[in-house]
Amino acid sequence: MASLFVPAARKPRFHVRCTLHELSNLPYVSGTAHARWRLLARLPERGQTPRVTVKDHQVVWNTDIDFEVTSIIGKDDGVLQPTELRISIKQETNGARAIEKLGVVIVDLAEFASQGRVTKRVLLQETKLNSVLKITIEMELIKGDAATFKVPQPKMRSGFESPLDVVHVDNADRKINGDANASGFGLEPNSILSRLSTVGAEHAQAIDQIFATAKETPA
Repeated sequence: MASLFVPAARKPRFHVRCTLHELSNLPYVSGTAHARWRLLARLPERGQTPRVTVKDHQVVWNTDIDFEVTSIIGKDDGVLQPTELRISIKQETNGARAIEKLGVVIVDLAEFASQGRVTKRVLLQETKLNSVLKITIEMELIKGDAATFKVPQPKMRSGFESPLDVVHVDNADRKINGDANASGFGLEPNSILSRLSTVGAEHAQAIDQIFATAKETPA
């Protein structure tokens, strides 16, 4: 209710496109999985991806989510206040008679405002799995002035402080386009996380190579 009393100049509006690409490093080889999403404290913006069969320890959606959101600029610091998108991953087995929650990812959309297309690989939260969700987010300003607000620094939230940090889309999709300069590290899939624990977020190229190698390595 407090947002009703915020001046219009402090309420920029954005068009958001979030692409849910894939969930990798799953310990399963069967069943189906889908992602449910919703804006926290902003009903009724919610929805879900199609149910897709798990194959080779991953599930691929490549589903676009489009919606608009109004943010609030902090009165004292000019920083966009949090606008959180919750993505919950569900798996269905035994003919959809058994549904298991695999984990969640919570994204603060304010961190992506007017930043272009940005891709992240994020460890699932609220889970015992080491699965990684690949998402791309683009927030286009459709009402307001970009000069009137600042984008918050990424929070050290579980999953987001991992070395799988920001990877701009041109780098993140290089493996899909078959970059001849990309060479593998010869890593087994189970060693990915231990390797990534020593790789900084600035090494986006190395991170892409690790995932490309893991997908090419026989189970």
